[in-house]
Amino acid sequence: MYKKGCLKLFPGVVFCLLFYGNTILGANAVPTNNLQPGDLILMKSVPGKYHFYHLWPGNGKRADDPLKDAKEYFDNRIKDVSCPTIMVMKPDNPNGKAVIVFPGGGYSYLAARKEGSRVGEWLNQQGITAFAVKYRVPKRKGVNAPLQDAQRAIRFVRGNANYFGIDPNSIGVMGFSAGGHLCALTVHQFDKDSYSPVDYLDKVSCKPNFCILIYPAYLGERGKVSRDFREVKDSTIPIYVAISKNDPDISNVMSYVPILMKADVPYEFHVYAEGKHGTGLGGFPWIKACEDWLNSQIKSSGKKKLTLKLLEVKKIWDKAPHNAFTDLVRFHNRWFCVFREATSHVSDDGALRVITSADGDKWKSAALIKSKNSDLRDAKISVTPNGNLMLCGAEVIHAKPKNKYQSLSWFSKDGYTWSKKNKIGDANFWLWRVTWHKGKAYGIGYSCGANKRTLRLYSSSNGKKFDVLVNNLYDVGAPNETAIAFNGDTAYCLLRRDGKESTGKLGISQPPYTNWKWKDIGARIGGPQLICLPNGQLIAVVRLYDGGPRTSLCLINAKSGKLTEKLTFPSGGDTSYAGIVRHDNMLWVSYYSSHEGKASIYLSKVKLVY
Repeated sequence: MYKKGCLKLFPGVVFCLLFYGNTILGANAVPTNNLQPGDLILMKSVPGKYHFYHLWPGNGKRADDPLKDAKEYFDNRIKDVSCPTIMVMKPDNPNGKAVIVFPGGGYSYLAARKEGSRVGEWLNQQGITAFAVKYRVPKRKGVNAPLQDAQRAIRFVRGNANYFGIDPNSIGVMGFSAGGHLCALTVHQFDKDSYSPVDYLDKVSCKPNFCILIYPAYLGERGKVSRDFREVKDSTIPIYVAISKNDPDISNVMSYVPILMKADVPYEFHVYAEGKHGTGLGGFPWIKACEDWLNSQIKSSGKKKLTLKLLEVKKIWDKAPHNAFTDLVRFHNRWFCVFREATSHVSDDGALRVITSADGDKWKSAALIKSKNSDLRDAKISVTPNGNLMLCGAEVIHAKPKNKYQSLSWFSKDGYTWSKKNKIGDANFWLWRVTWHKGKAYGIGYSCGANKRTLRLYSSSNGKKFDVLVNNLYDVGAPNETAIAFNGDTAYCLLRRDGKESTGKLGISQPPYTNWKWKDIGARIGGPQLICLPNGQLIAVVRLYDGGPRTSLCLINAKSGKLTEKLTFPSGGDTSYAGIVRHDNMLWVSYYSSHEGKASIYLSKVKLVY
């Protein structure tokens, strides 16, 4: 879909070519009252509600910055930046792609309105989530501060892809003038860190997936390309270049393009007959051609057929007589898997085990949560908006009080030390699983011990106090276990039923999630877990019953609701109850099974191939 070596000449013209879930990692949100002068200008330059984050932990400044005490100010342009930020601009209908925008200014100042926030607004109109970067200027002696900020910005966006609802493999960079030079550096030097790691986010790749250069500066000197750009490290990164014929940097850009051509990079190069340098969205008509280029990428990626390839399945825990009902999360660059340990499936001595691993291969116990007077069941784990782990489950009280069933939550900063239990939801409603979206937790509880089973939808801002959002969400066919996933603001609920009508259901709702439409998925399921890929594809891991119980990975058609089995994991007998995490273009799936004689915990890796 890319036009390789495309040089277009237009008669009468001349040659043609930040921002917003679950939890933010590696950076702090910047309160409105702490915004720097440049941030305030960016916020006021375009309508809408946007969010700002520091690029660096702590107070947002790097301790080794020789100009860390510089006082930022605005004089038609942003100057003396010592506290770099990233502004998140999210479109109404996101398509899963992201572009990180770097304004120009000769590395002396930032033209952050016409080459930053207004560019983000234009990207939003195409469904692209924009991230406008206020990087450090002016240049520092001995420190490449702009490149440090640029590499960190890419890691910040990719490391928080789930939070922002974007595809971590569809993150591009776009720069103007000096910002174009900076973007080119991220493409040609992604394999060389410009700073020492400061936290776990710096283990994330800083390689952009595509690059847009608008009247880029400093690519060379006197028509000879700079040594920084003479080697192409990855020839698969598509690059779009646009400049005017009378731009002072045209000869240097013309010396850069042959480097791309020789390396067989999928580039598109536009040169316009008339135009000016430093004009942002104006100056010469590059916008339409760039929109077409971006749309061709979106359409081509949307048409790619998804293939699921099972790479590995490994038993990771079997120390209790019965190990079952799992969930999985990635937190602080580690894996955490939770599940129930007990004597048997229905015994009254259940405890919740937390195990952890750095690589998914070697696992150790991090915690064991017990109760003297109840059986703990159905561990589920998530990351809260304030960066803590939340473990939830339910207890079956040993005594026989009126309220025998109670849902619970615990919290931890590290996965090893956990808080005391919190009672959540209503008594005798089993709150099955919690999903975080835009700072709120959503979960569905099913009634226990009642003559007729019903579902109740809850929401919470802190995971400790849950309010009823819908009192009777569904009550046909003995509904019980559920999983919720979001695609943008559209909520999907995968539902198990065990009554005379036993096929599962797919629920669909829009904010405020008080009205739901239900579609039959055409199969009986158990232990559902559901996620949504950035391209909108719903993926579920469930227990299927036809032909014998097994744990399977399935695709769900969001329009029809129909479920299609794609992969069967090694499993059988007492099995399923999975956790799913998408990481490194793979699905990591925890589940349990007794097919080898004892209910044990397994971890599988599934490659996503497009």
